[in-house]
Amino acid sequence: VNVGVDGLRVRSANFEMIGGSVHNLHDYRLTTWISLDAFAKNAKVQGVTVNVHGTTGSIGGAGSVFDGNIIRNGTLQVTAANVTITGNNGTTNDWVRNVTQRYIDVQNANCLAAGNTLNGESTVTTAASNTNDGTSSTTGIYLTGASSTGFVAGPNQISATANAIEAHSSFVGTATFSGGRYYSTDLVHNSNNESCRFAAGNGANITIQGVTFDALTKSDEVWFGGTSSAKYTVKNCEVLCEMEFDAALTTASTVEGNNFADGTQAVDFADAGTRIINNDFALAPTLTGALLYTRDNRVAGSAITSVALAANQDNYAWPITDTVVFTTTGTNNYAITGVVARAPGSIINVVNGDAADNVTISHDVTSTDANRFNVNVGSDAVYGPDDDGSYIATGGVNTGWSGN
Repeated sequence: VNVGVDGLRVRSANFEMIGGSVHNLHDYRLTTWISLDAFAKNAKVQGVTVNVHGTTGSIGGAGSVFDGNIIRNGTLQVTAANVTITGNNGTTNDWVRNVTQRYIDVQNANCLAAGNTLNGESTVTTAASNTNDGTSSTTGIYLTGASSTGFVAGPNQISATANAIEAHSSFVGTATFSGGRYYSTDLVHNSNNESCRFAAGNGANITIQGVTFDALTKSDEVWFGGTSSAKYTVKNCEVLCEMEFDAALTTASTVEGNNFADGTQAVDFADAGTRIINNDFALAPTLTGALLYTRDNRVAGSAITSVALAANQDNYAWPITDTVVFTTTGTNNYAITGVVARAPGSIINVVNGDAADNVTISHDVTSTDANRFNVNVGSDAVYGPDDDGSYIATGGVNTGWSGN
């Protein structure tokens, strides 16, 4: 199909295009390279080579399938439910050249995108004949609208010049991303310095498992935020760039079993109540959120953090590891009067690794009430060399830690 203005318009059910090509004869981009309206249910487009100029494929037919196509400079906008997008390929500088677009724009329910390899521009490309010349700002998978719930992404390989994934604030449903790699080439350096942006609306619930996150500029972060009740679960992922959970989130998310492998980039938990469990961090994360739950985490392969005390500590900011081995500077004994409160059930282990001096956990003094210790014996716990003790977060208003 060689077209000059628009591509195919389909207005009846069960249409199939198997093989062949859609080619744009003009230098400017079409309105759509294919348009399936609401009557075009259960359409199938398979094994087609599409070579156009930054043009949208509009999928309005419920139950349609786009499988195994080569799509150069084209996008897919999904306005119908139950659409399947699998095994499509767009090579570097082919998929969306020189136009601000979204590779897969999902606006309706129960859609699937799996096994797609879609690569955005890796270099600035210009041509005098193309009216859309200039560096393109592309998003990989884009979730938007109240209807786009039940989205499932299989192991896609997607790179984008801006965000490899974006969940818009209007997205309030469920989504699952399993496997694959999402990468930002940072050709268009977005103002928020993000490689992926999860800004979902109230009630949204997004699960991400077994995914690799990466960016050419490692400081471009995978950002989780949006409205207060958005909830995220991130499990068993490989994270090769920064990641942040924003302070606006007040519904507890879960971060479990991940490998934060880049030793130069920070991970920041600024939200409330996130469950941070059994992760490996190349670099110790920043913990500024309220009532975080932490358990069984490691930094640089170690489940223990070593700290040299140089003064008494009020409202001590405990690190991500459960266990801290304390020493003291000089020949001094020091006390810890409280630890910044964690979510109930969090456990910290105090070990005195000093050869001669004492470390004391003070009972119910000095620190902010919710950060204080309730030592079971009702008085200070003094730990001599090689002594240790454990404390559990209780969520108490007057004392937030209990132990001996």
